[in-house]
Amino acid sequence: MTILQSIILGIIQGFTEFLPISSSAHLVLTPYLFGWNIAGEQDFIFGVLVQMGTLVAVIVYFWRELAAIISSFVKALIKRQPFGEPQARFGWLLILATIPAGIFGILVKDSVEEAFSSPIATAIFLLITAGLLLISEVVGKRSRELTSVSWKDALMMGLFQAISVFPGVSRSGSTITGGMLRNLDRPSAARFSFLMSVPVMFAAGLLATLDMFSSRIVSESLPVLIPGIIAAGIVGYLSIHFLLRFLARSPLYIFSAYCTILALVVLFFAYGVPEQRTVSPQVEVYRVEIAPEVAYFEEEIKTCTSRFPEVTVFTDIKALPSIEASDFTVVLGEPATLPPFAAQLRVEEVSVIVHPNNGIKQISIEDLRLLYTGSLENWDQLSEDEGHISVWTYPPESPASSYFEQAVLSGSPLTGYAYLAPNPEAMIEAVSEDPGSIGFLPASWMDEHIRKVDLEPESNLRLPVLALAQEEPEGFLREIVACLQED
Repeated sequence: MTILQSIILGIIQGFTEFLPISSSAHLVLTPYLFGWNIAGEQDFIFGVLVQMGTLVAVIVYFWRELAAIISSFVKALIKRQPFGEPQARFGWLLILATIPAGIFGILVKDSVEEAFSSPIATAIFLLITAGLLLISEVVGKRSRELTSVSWKDALMMGLFQAISVFPGVSRSGSTITGGMLRNLDRPSAARFSFLMSVPVMFAAGLLATLDMFSSRIVSESLPVLIPGIIAAGIVGYLSIHFLLRFLARSPLYIFSAYCTILALVVLFFAYGVPEQRTVSPQVEVYRVEIAPEVAYFEEEIKTCTSRFPEVTVFTDIKALPSIEASDFTVVLGEPATLPPFAAQLRVEEVSVIVHPNNGIKQISIEDLRLLYTGSLENWDQLSEDEGHISVWTYPPESPASSYFEQAVLSGSPLTGYAYLAPNPEAMIEAVSEDPGSIGFLPASWMDEHIRKVDLEPESNLRLPVLALAQEEPEGFLREIVACLQED
């Protein structure tokens, strides 16, 4: 999903959430009609967050009524007179109206999820919405106001809200229909519809949010999705204001006609011209976590992924990459326990580095050991340079640090005066700013701000760069790993 697609879908969600034309239908049909390739997991995250945007819109618009209802409701409970005040009774009516949707949503959850992937099913449900709106205008007497709402009215509107779990059945359209069939006037039915949407939207959003955070691409998706969420909230607020004013003077026929036309257009595209429509392939989404020592692989992964337009790969630089939270990880060095899949991408040399102005050209492994154990503290003990030696290493959990200490220190303890650099970038910055510093990093990080010191005798300080996974990659993922090995 692009930022532009996110904003467009956010505007559509905000505009259609409260108008009786089904926001879920439009979120299903818009990508279908425009041929947008939106990854299923990212689409789910957007659906959850954009719904929260419109929830904020309705709360902001009705904040005075909601505050009064909640305040009266709580006070009535404290006084043990739950139905003593009109506003408290109204709160109970909103809860009653929420129950049918909650029960029905749980019972038909799998069928609903299947319907969300079917534009044809969505079109059929749009026709149902059109029929409901037409019936409400023909049958409803519209003789009662909001203050007369009873438990029978709340239950009726709650039952109509239950069927709106299917994409294409408008939540506002069905609940307004339920209210008008109980002879509520249009503005009163709409107002109760909006207020009763708050608890069901909040509960549904809360449950979906818990599922959303099990996704591995939430943090990567937020920068793209946030503009759409904001757009949904703003447009949703304006839509509520528009509909309440519209219903004060106009019937619902225009919305019924719109749902009918949209459904027929979708059915025409689905059945009328199938040979002219090219179905876009589903985008496969993967997540790769990369250790900081080999962060440069992020660009290489993007280069490899560009070969496959059907694939989206989200990368994340993590101090401790997790194969449980990703499709595969890229790490420097072999872990203590290898997972079921491990592939060597390359071998990385570990270079000893100093400030460019430092005069030392070579250093022996023994002197390096004495330096890192604290036995050598001044540069004049090694070269013509003067000054205190600042020793830099990485945190203990870093594979580069573990390997260096094992290969160089030979079991001797690291000096307690060593400075810690969290990653190679920080190591370069530290060594380049202090002429008395010394450190080490993977050779691929070398640049003009630091200088490599040769080891004597020549030593092979090398570590493998590995791709690790819980299982052997298949399909595009296997192709990406193979591409990284080629590079």
